[in-house]
Amino acid sequence: ALLEHFAEGIPGETEAALVLRTAAALAFGPDCDLHPLRSVELLLAAAREALPPVRGAPWPSPATGAQEPFTSLYLRLAGAGDGAQVQHRLLGDMRLHFLAADLVEVGGELQIDLLWMATSDDDCIMVGTNFHNQDGDSRYYSFAHTLPAAHAILWECGVMLPASPSARGERRTCATTSFSGFLSITTCRLPTAIAEELRAHAAEGMAVDVSLHAARPGDWALEPLRAVMLQRPAKRSLSACTATLHGADRMHEVAPHVVEDWINYHLLVGIEHFTIFDIDGSYEPYLQPFIEKGVVTYHPRYPARISPKLGLLTAGLADPQQHRSMLVEPHALDACVWENRQVSEWVLVLHSFEEYLHSHLLAKGWGGFNARNL
Repeated sequence: ALLEHFAEGIPGETEAALVLRTAAALAFGPDCDLHPLRSVELLLAAAREALPPVRGAPWPSPATGAQEPFTSLYLRLAGAGDGAQVQHRLLGDMRLHFLAADLVEVGGELQIDLLWMATSDDDCIMVGTNFHNQDGDSRYYSFAHTLPAAHAILWECGVMLPASPSARGERRTCATTSFSGFLSITTCRLPTAIAEELRAHAAEGMAVDVSLHAARPGDWALEPLRAVMLQRPAKRSLSACTATLHGADRMHEVAPHVVEDWINYHLLVGIEHFTIFDIDGSYEPYLQPFIEKGVVTYHPRYPARISPKLGLLTAGLADPQQHRSMLVEPHALDACVWENRQVSEWVLVLHSFEEYLHSHLLAKGWGGFNARNL
């Protein structure tokens, strides 16, 4: 029905309309025995061929990389000096959860990148499983997906500097992508006047308000997101992220001091900082000495920070056997990478405390193993 509506909206019997109608008949007709997702793939492939080519040079060019626009400052969501803050917005029957923000320079222009996910405004969560569930138990390794509509919303972005209200610019169309289906990334290119004001007067504590408007009838508009310029931490070479951990007390009973030994070992082999997530707050007493030394950033009860129902499903049910403990593991890892943007040259994943980074061959060749030598 959506395809017919779209095709009928094309003036006349254009080639694009005919291609789309034919593809729909093939992909969803009674004689098609493809999996529904394959049918959608077939339809989208036909749509891509039917659409007119993009006019003008692409922006940025394929060879353009992201640059750090400031030497000592970076942009983060307000209240998120440690990357822990999540900002929430309500849009129709969806709840939008913004996990991270960053400001980079691409192709000579400043842009703000937003990392976020959408959940439904009810008790349901869209989930998927993976190869770990071959034994038939799909609870533990279930991963929450952002709602598919999140990838399809065409946003327009406005940026304001509360400290410089005279600096204004037109709303600009955003680009939204997803590499996994778990989260979306929306990129907002700053208007020239705003970018020039930031380049000239950026200072620690300077607020940046980002407003998103859905380019559709009804003009959905979100309450502006507040980001802030912060002093960037000292540069690191190598940092590590964990999955969403749980049950620290039980782990300590089975293997006393395993948490401390794991961190100390990896400090010795060259990891400079750890970002550790859990779902139940149980790791705090074991991590506190490392937090005080500045080598660990700790995000307790991370699923609940994204959404109360995610916190409930991961660690709040009456029957612990029903918990979906890894529900936001991909989201935590993405958030960790964003936390290290402009801070750490390399980021690696050490899933949990039973995994140690080592190579006996490299240790033999070097006379010792140091991960930074890689």
